[in-house]
Amino acid sequence: MKKPPIFSIVREQSVFLTILMSVLSFLAVLCLGITISIGTAVTRMHGGWDRMASVQIMPGGDAGAVQKILDAEKSRLVSANVISDEEVSRLLRPWLGGGGVLKNYIPKMIELKFKDAGDVSAMSEKLAPLQNVRFLTHAEGMGNIINAGWEIMLIAALVMVLAFFAIAACVAYITRNITMVHKRELEIMNIIGAHDKFIARQLEFAVGRISAIAAVVGFSVAAIFLTLINAMAHDARAGLLAQMNIGAAGWGALLALSLFLVILSVVITRRTVMKVLRS
Repeated sequence: MKKPPIFSIVREQSVFLTILMSVLSFLAVLCLGITISIGTAVTRMHGGWDRMASVQIMPGGDAGAVQKILDAEKSRLVSANVISDEEVSRLLRPWLGGGGVLKNYIPKMIELKFKDAGDVSAMSEKLAPLQNVRFLTHAEGMGNIINAGWEIMLIAALVMVLAFFAIAACVAYITRNITMVHKRELEIMNIIGAHDKFIARQLEFAVGRISAIAAVVGFSVAAIFLTLINAMAHDARAGLLAQMNIGAAGWGALLALSLFLVILSVVITRRTVMKVLRS
């Protein structure tokens, strides 16, 4: 026996809402996860680089004079590590290529870690008069990367907010359509004594179940993607990407976001149904 078409329409809307909310939940969780990962990386890099610097002694520079200054200012330093020529060559390999001509221009590099951020500027003033000697703070060198990290976080946050609005609009639109389709049945229920809150509760339960399924699917798929993204980022071993991570608090925030999406859907459903019934 063929079922009434009114129920097939509701079923199609339910399937459509489940799929759409799963995609939007995935997008929201993924964006928040990326924001947390990049935020962790930016915090880690910004937290320690203000006390780090490098001295580059170019060909023709006085390495002895540099060493005398470092010895005199030893009380300001936590460490002064001389980077070997082999390691410098490896770091500069993308620019040097496979030839050996430019290797004669590789600088001697010393990595400095200071006890206090204020000591960095003092060391810069000491080394400034020396010819063919460059003093570079890691904070300045990483400035563009850190700014790019903030921009990525902002974009991800905006996309997450757009996903919220899309979920709210879809739930409100489909809930209103379902309510209008069943308007005659709802009027009969009102006549026999059913309250508006009782009717709204029925749709709240239906939409809440759909939202819960969508939230589980979206969170699970997003968790896989975020795990893969962070694993690939750690392969970089250096730079902003290598510092990306989602800790226990981050995963808790992602779970809270999924729960929030379910609550948001239920609240919007209730408000939409009550508005239609009272109009």
